[in-house]
Amino acid sequence: FLRVGGQEVNELTADTTYTQQKLDFDATAKQGVRQLTAAGSALLHTDHHEVHIGNLALQSENVIWRTDPASHPTVQYGNSRVVIDDIKLVNADQRIEAQGAIGSANETLHVKAENVDVAQLDALALGDQRLAGRLNANGTVSGTTAAPRVVADFALTEGAFRDFKFMSFTGKVDYADRGMNVDVRLDQDPQAWLTA
Repeated sequence: FLRVGGQEVNELTADTTYTQQKLDFDATAKQGVRQLTAAGSALLHTDHHEVHIGNLALQSENVIWRTDPASHPTVQYGNSRVVIDDIKLVNADQRIEAQGAIGSANETLHVKAENVDVAQLDALALGDQRLAGRLNANGTVSGTTAAPRVVADFALTEGAFRDFKFMSFTGKVDYADRGMNVDVRLDQDPQAWLTA
């Protein structure tokens, strides 16, 4: 096995070609019931690195998230700056998108989740199936990589945590300077709610 980021990868296969500072890759990593496949190219510039993702898929049993075939995702990183262009992951009517940059005071990374089944994400993360519901969220990340600011609003509907079911969990989060402001509301049903 191979240990990457604290995770044990049981099987890794890759077909790679390196010419003129460009690495083309087509790889599959397996860990138990999870599998990650990725194909694309990495460009190694002197001032930054750039990864063009042709196809990316993360699978756990019958749950598969993959890049939107119409997108052409690119990630650039280097010199304390990250640029994300056209990342769109889809699974049926579910979407997660990211676009923008972080690294200077005038750049912003936008992240959006539409109709995401959090139970599926829990399964992909090999969680213990405690979470359920549909997530819709919008967020921005700005500032530097050393001192980011995150502002987001979210709504988790028809949710559950273990045996506790609720109608909705909504809120806004603002994180900056190592502190966080949170404004949330949990509606168990139309007559019972909690705010914080």
